[in-house]
Amino acid sequence: MLFSFLLRSVSLSGIVTEGRFMFVGTDAFYHMRRVLYITENFPSSFTFDSYLNYPSGFELGWPPLYDQAIALLALVLGLGNPDTGTIEFAGAIFPALLGALTLIPLYYAASAVFDKRTALISAAILSLIPINLSVTMAGATDHHVAEIFLSTTAYAFFLQALKYGGKANLSISDIRTKGKELLNRSDPSGKAMLLSAGSGFVLAIAVFTWLGSPIFIGLIGLFVFAQLTASLKQERFSEHALIISVTALLTALVIVIPFIATVVRPGMEFSGMFLSWFHAAYIAAIIIGILVLGILAGYVVSKKLNWYYYPLIVAVLTGVGIVILRFLSPQFYDNTMGGVLYLLGDATAVLGTISEAMPLFYDNGFTLEPLWKTLFIFSITGIIGLVLSILKLHRDRYMPEMVFFMIWSLVVIVLTISQRRFAYLLAVNVAMLSGFFINMAYVSLAGSRTGYRTTKPASGKKKSKSGKSASRAANTSASVKEPTGAMLEGTTTPVLLAILVLILSFVLFTPVYSLVSHPGVPDYDWQESLIWLGANSPETSHYLDPSSEPEYGVMSWWDYGNWILYISKRPVVANNFQTGLEASSRFFATADESESNSILDGNNVKYVVTDNKMYATKSSAIFSIAGEEYMMGQNFDSFYNSLDMRKTTIAKLHILDGSHLGRLRLVHESPNSQMSLVFNEDEEEGTPIKNVKVFEYVAGAKIYGSAEPGDPVYARVRVTSNQNRQFIYENMAIADESGYYEMRVPYSTNGDIPEISTDPNFVVFLENATVVRETAVSEEDVMQGNEIQVDLV
Repeated sequence: MLFSFLLRSVSLSGIVTEGRFMFVGTDAFYHMRRVLYITENFPSSFTFDSYLNYPSGFELGWPPLYDQAIALLALVLGLGNPDTGTIEFAGAIFPALLGALTLIPLYYAASAVFDKRTALISAAILSLIPINLSVTMAGATDHHVAEIFLSTTAYAFFLQALKYGGKANLSISDIRTKGKELLNRSDPSGKAMLLSAGSGFVLAIAVFTWLGSPIFIGLIGLFVFAQLTASLKQERFSEHALIISVTALLTALVIVIPFIATVVRPGMEFSGMFLSWFHAAYIAAIIIGILVLGILAGYVVSKKLNWYYYPLIVAVLTGVGIVILRFLSPQFYDNTMGGVLYLLGDATAVLGTISEAMPLFYDNGFTLEPLWKTLFIFSITGIIGLVLSILKLHRDRYMPEMVFFMIWSLVVIVLTISQRRFAYLLAVNVAMLSGFFINMAYVSLAGSRTGYRTTKPASGKKKSKSGKSASRAANTSASVKEPTGAMLEGTTTPVLLAILVLILSFVLFTPVYSLVSHPGVPDYDWQESLIWLGANSPETSHYLDPSSEPEYGVMSWWDYGNWILYISKRPVVANNFQTGLEASSRFFATADESESNSILDGNNVKYVVTDNKMYATKSSAIFSIAGEEYMMGQNFDSFYNSLDMRKTTIAKLHILDGSHLGRLRLVHESPNSQMSLVFNEDEEEGTPIKNVKVFEYVAGAKIYGSAEPGDPVYARVRVTSNQNRQFIYENMAIADESGYYEMRVPYSTNGDIPEISTDPNFVVFLENATVVRETAVSEEDVMQGNEIQVDLV
């Protein structure tokens, strides 16, 4: 475990820049925003943020417990009064701590399903799986690490409870007769009950940590159905599985109800997107469903029906129940089905543009690359382990621990195939499956005659009408596992083990070390630009009290919203919660300046931030969300390669430095360029485009006057950026029938723009350059929208 923590801590060297912490990904930055607030107001959090979806603000759905845990760590490290550096250090190191601690429940889960040696191997493997490292390394302060830790811990308790319940032959009659003995830790029955209660406690914590936690709870219902079906096929009735499942969920329900009562929000009492009574009702519904499943199983036993009647009856009643639920409680039905469809990657305009929400095997065609990147060589060992586990499941006559593990594995496999992001949950199962396979291979190579051996289950008694004999037979039929292979003697064992370790170390060292030593923090150009924006733009109010509206907002693509919010401490129109998507996509996609100005005015925007990716790789998402009408009736590929693309706002800003826009001026650009574009056919090399650019939205000085009717009139000025790069700003207007023209220009020529310089005058001329005029533009003209008359006839 120490090695696991140290490995995850390697990334610390890559997330500290000039004394500042930079976190991995995007959502980590918003978690840290809340952590800062909670640390100062512990344990209170905020549920509304005026800095999101500016200027409307946003009701936050994230449960608070994860951020409260980080804030508590910060308070401990800072002896009750931590500074910002201490808080950020706590946030950075927390995922590494939680990731390393996950090895403990993983060990107990694997030992319950397989054996201790497999458990040790599984723990070692989890520390090397790329997707697990990427969400548990220092700086990856997203809640994914908590999802992994809490689900693994809850299921470790649950699996251990199943194991001890099977050993004790726990039955419904025991609940009535044993009384206080069920709370005795030395009694197997008591141990099973306490462990199941522990599982429920952790599931309750999960509810207050991740909105997707209902899937962890629903999985137990699926297990009960699968286990009872398998038991009936084996002419058994797994009472202890039923008891442990109900105990775990009842415990979770009892804990959840009083806390929900304190956090439920008016108007959102039954919403699945916020902590609400929906979560309590969902747990209660699963409990009722499990009890119904048990009653139906008892009915099949008592009537001596063939086992396959059971799943048929359940399927019919489930269909009827869904129809009834849709009419009796449409809100509960919509929340439940909406959550399921979302987890399964139900196609929407937004999800279709998010790479991590794409199917695992699809990226403009079938691909295995995401599978290899996330799980590496363990994708292969995991598949082999899955096949071996299915064989073991059948050989052990559907032992409850194994059935639960297979249901758990299959559910996260389906989730991951639907949305590749859930590979971080699958990594735990892949580690266990790989550990099982490697242990079997190790035993085979070492000369053991067998891998897993189980004592032959009792054949079971004939079912009585009451089903009691069948029930007792079920509990006594649980397989008794022996270690995978006997302890091996001689020199062969350590030699083989050493060879295996050396091979794995050689294969995995480079990708693993590369991953943790190069964390995915914002690149230098984004860091530099956002630090500049925070230091050189007017400070906005209420940053750590986001209940009131601040003075202005910043427009960028939603991918960068959380970075701007945390690093620059400025409100954002769009952020990583997909707020403000319509406004931001339409703004960058439109070729109509009046529409883009209307969007900025409507959202009270003062700054716009762009980068190369918004033009080169993210533009397909921008136009997909904005709508087909912005692509002039073309498909995206044709549109992107046409001159029409150069007329869009994103092109005018990032490629043309704001030319042909009268109210947006470049005020800062980053130092580096990673993209070049050819503007003229005679260019031998493309023009480098700076990676990140910041534009200020101003009133713009209005240049107007007279020209020949229908003549194009141009206004130009040479601009030198903060990187000493020179470019020509240009705007154009066409004189109307009376010869009147007007246009706005965003640059002043009197040297009052910090870090930006221009020629002393704008040059205003007709297209054929037969008439040329010059005019100075003051900063007051630009900021107040003053009028400057320049006649060309």
